Amino acid sequence: MDDAQKLIVKRAFVQWQATASANAVADRVLSSTDLIPCLMSSLTAIDWAAAATCQVWLHGWKVRFERSLRPLGYVEPDFGRTGHMSMVALPDGSIFVAINFMYHTEIRIVDETMRTLQHYEKVGDGPLDDAIADVNSLYLAWQGPEGQGAVWRIGLSELTTSLTHFANQDRGFWLSWFTWYADGESYQCLAYSPNVLFVVVYSVWDTFVADYEDIRALDPHTLTEMFRFGQDLSSVTDLKASTQELYIATTLIGSLFIYSFDGERLREIHGEWQVPRLLRIISDCLYLVEAAGKRIIVLTAQGETLQICDKYTWLPHNLDLISSMWAVNGRMIVHGRPNTLSAEAQALENGLHMTMIALKLP
Repeated sequence: MDDAQKLIVKRAFVQWQATASANAVADRVLSSTDLIPCLMSSLTAIDWAAAATCQVWLHGWKVRFERSLRPLGYVEPDFGRTGHMSMVALPDGSIFVAINFMYHTEIRIVDETMRTLQHYEKVGDGPLDDAIADVNSLYLAWQGPEGQGAVWRIGLSELTTSLTHFANQDRGFWLSWFTWYADGESYQCLAYSPNVLFVVVYSVWDTFVADYEDIRALDPHTLTEMFRFGQDLSSVTDLKASTQELYIATTLIGSLFIYSFDGERLREIHGEWQVPRLLRIISDCLYLVEAAGKRIIVLTAQGETLQICDKYTWLPHNLDLISSMWAVNGRMIVHGRPNTLSAEAQALENGLHMTMIALKLP
C-alpha cells in the first residue's frame, strides 16, 4: 500500500470514528430520561409506532399515555341531551344534571352510569347558567325572566325537598331561596373557594343583549356581597378556583388571568390558543376549551402545555363541537355536537341532539 492509499484509508477511518462518535452521542441524547418526556409530549394517539423504537421509548410512551387525557367511550344516559347542560358531582357519589330550555330547566339526580334517580321536569323561570357544589351546599346561577338573575344556595341535606318545591312552582318557598339577585343582572359563571363564592355578572339590556359588568365575591354561607373586581377585564367567559388562586378566561385571545381570592391580579398566562370559552381545574392542571369548541388544551398551573386533544388525536372523530365538559368521579364528561349527517339525523329522530363521551383523567 503506497502513501496515497494509506492517506485515503486514514481519512476514511477518521471520518468513521467521527460518525460513530456522533451516533453514540445521538443515541445517548435520544435515550436520555430528561429528554424522553419532552419528545413524548409532542406525540399524539396515532403516533404509537414511536414505542417500538427501543425499550426506553416504550417506557416513555407508556408513561405519556398514562398521564394523558384519553377516551373511555360514549356515555349513554337515560334522558335526552338537547342543548346546554350543567353537571355537578355531589359528595354522595350521585350527579346533579340540569338540562336547559328557553323558559325552564329540567333537573335530574343520576348515578355514575347516568341512570335517573330523581327527576324534576320544570324548575325555575329560565335556564340555569352554572352550578357548583361543596361538601354541604349546592350553588345555582339562574337567568330569570326579564333579566332577573338569581344565585341560590341549597343545603345538600335539603336538596330533594327544595327541588320538589321548586318543581311544584311553590312561589313562596321559591322566593325564600332567591338569596342574592337583582333586576337587570344575569349571573353566568360560578367559582368556589372555602371562604368566597365568585360570580360573573352581566348587565341585561333586553332579552338578547347582555354586557359584562364585573365579578362579585359573595359570602358562601349568607350570599351577601363582600367586594367587586375585574371591571378592567374584557368579557369573562369562565372562571374557576384552584386551592390558592382564581383563574379567569376572557375573550382576549391566548390569555388567562390569575387573581388572588382577595381580588388582586397576580399574573397572566399566555399560550397559543384562541378565545377560551370553558375552563376546568383538576389536580393542579387546567383544561381549556376554545370558543370554536374543537379541542381541549391541558396546561400546568404555570401555563405550560401538556396535551392538546382534538378529533385527530385523542377525541372521537365524530365529535365536532364541544359545548360543555365536567369532571365527574375521576372522569371528564364531554358534551358536544356530532359532525356526521347520519349521526345528526339519528340524534334528531331520537330526540338526542348531542353526543356525550367520557375521558379518563390522568
